[in-house]
Amino acid sequence: MVFRKVMNPILVLSFLVSLSNAVIEVDVSNVSINFNNQINNYVSCYGVDIDFYLVLSTSNFSQENPYYIRQQDATKYSISVSGTSSFLVKSPTDFLSLTGIIQMRCSNGQNASDSFLIQTQTTNQPDRNNQNVAIQVTSNSYQWTLTATINRKCNGANEYGFNCNEQCSTVNDDYYCYTCGTNGQKTCCPTSDVNPDDCSYYNHPISTTWSPNTQCSASAENTYFWLMISFAIIMAILAIFLLLALLELCCGLFTMRK
Repeated sequence: MVFRKVMNPILVLSFLVSLSNAVIEVDVSNVSINFNNQINNYVSCYGVDIDFYLVLSTSNFSQENPYYIRQQDATKYSISVSGTSSFLVKSPTDFLSLTGIIQMRCSNGQNASDSFLIQTQTTNQPDRNNQNVAIQVTSNSYQWTLTATINRKCNGANEYGFNCNEQCSTVNDDYYCYTCGTNGQKTCCPTSDVNPDDCSYYNHPISTTWSPNTQCSASAENTYFWLMISFAIIMAILAIFLLLALLELCCGLFTMRK
């Protein structure tokens, strides 16, 4: 058996160009197809040529990775596709759909083909990033079985979410302690000195900088309010005294100067 993986030069160029600005990366590995019977039950020959295509489609993007297997032994029950196939999605999308297409041909002109819907993901499903997910599906026509391992991940560091647009990084300093879950959610450190509501340490140093997220207590807010009222009253009294003094100097209002 001779196995060759042939990549279209245009696809290779597109892969290299998109590598620097990809958003989502989908890796497909350990692909195998079980025919449930010998291959020559579907095509009458001893050496069969097999074309297999993995196709990733989104709401605004499509990529096809082909694999070509030449002179496969037609008495076998299954084939394996070696290597890992990587797909890079550069722009946000609402869904990801991965399909497989297989075509078998004999030199006498006989052929057989079938397709697999391997996986479909939408934004309302759990992200399951950075996880090896084992897939087993059945083909549409001949009921062949395809198995594969799929790993969906973000191309950049500290990126999460279906479109890799959520940012999160582990923090453990004097004030906060949390890690990042598989979907980018902040998970507070499970220790007794960490507040599970905001992941802050109960006993942390007093900050010398003002934070817009700092919440004042009710008593502090009331004290500040009455201080401002008192200050306003004092300023009003001083303004009245100043006005009376000016009237005395100008008009002799109190000494009855003429």
